[in-house]
Amino acid sequence: MTRLRKMILEELERRNYSEATTRCYIRTVEDFSRRFKRSPDCLGPEHIREYQAELFKKRKLSPGTVTQRLAALRFFYIKTLKKTRSIAETPYPKKGFHLPSILSREEVARLIDAALTPYHRVLLMTLYATGVRRAELTHLKVSDIDSKRMVIHVQGGKGRKDRDVMLSPKLLEAPREHWRGLPRKPTAWLFPGNRWHTGDAAWLRPLFRKDWVIYAKPPFGGPDHVLRYLGRYTHRVAISNHRLVLFADGEVTFRWRDSAHNNEQKLMTLSLDEFLRRFLLHLLPKGFVRIRNFGLLANRRHATTLPLCFQLLGSAPQAKAEASIAGASDAWLCPKCGGPMLLIERFTAAELQLRSPPTREAVAA
Repeated sequence: MTRLRKMILEELERRNYSEATTRCYIRTVEDFSRRFKRSPDCLGPEHIREYQAELFKKRKLSPGTVTQRLAALRFFYIKTLKKTRSIAETPYPKKGFHLPSILSREEVARLIDAALTPYHRVLLMTLYATGVRRAELTHLKVSDIDSKRMVIHVQGGKGRKDRDVMLSPKLLEAPREHWRGLPRKPTAWLFPGNRWHTGDAAWLRPLFRKDWVIYAKPPFGGPDHVLRYLGRYTHRVAISNHRLVLFADGEVTFRWRDSAHNNEQKLMTLSLDEFLRRFLLHLLPKGFVRIRNFGLLANRRHATTLPLCFQLLGSAPQAKAEASIAGASDAWLCPKCGGPMLLIERFTAAELQLRSPPTREAVAA
């Protein structure tokens, strides 16, 4: 943190400015310094005038935004650097006054009725019935609803000021009705933004009522090419055997392609621990799978749907090869000799990272 940044932060904290104002002032001073490529304490009123004109002409900022930028520069030079400068040197731009666009009752009713979910409907009703700001609406708590006095307590509104707004009986009933239909009742926030309280999935329901037509072109190379292409990603490992060159003295040497130099093949040597660490980075976390089946092959249904498919197709499912040893559920056949292989021990990813390779003495024993 630079000396000037620390000074302006201390002045803002001393005056208890909000975090939003602090971020805006710091960002303005940084932008002012980058514009002239000099430290801000070396710039003067002529630079501020040029900067203010650029905000209007080139950046097309509104008078309110320009006023905010000038307030930040005034604070920096007068309050932080203690420089005596006339306010007339940096006048605030004159703001225009425009009448707001006020919707009629019918338009407001159509807007509220167009909400896709009950959650959005309650939000729109609260905004138009109380006149609170969006940030104030998101910070409302259940305890802010005073049904006895029929008011809503807005805490920490604009300018960090508290105020009360009127609560109509119709508006009081709408959040209550929405609250009763929630699977999990909120205890703190009135409008928490998670899937248990927003009900945003309701807008998907009309999509399931439509008969969608899906058109997919046949693959250019045939199904075999598609399966071969997908198999590279669904059944591949982090590194194939043909890339392994040497394993000696606790180090692994393997080939890799340098994409920065025209995919030139190079050799890399890593310690065994580092090689295993990088290899385990490619293992999927618990609960993740490379292939997730849907429809007839979904895990919850394939036990009942697959026999039905075989029955409709007039074919019989292939019987699974049974293990040669009865009662050994973890047995399988060796691809070399054809003999049964038994599971002796399982290792987790953490154990593999900490476990060193067995020594020759241990293997011989």
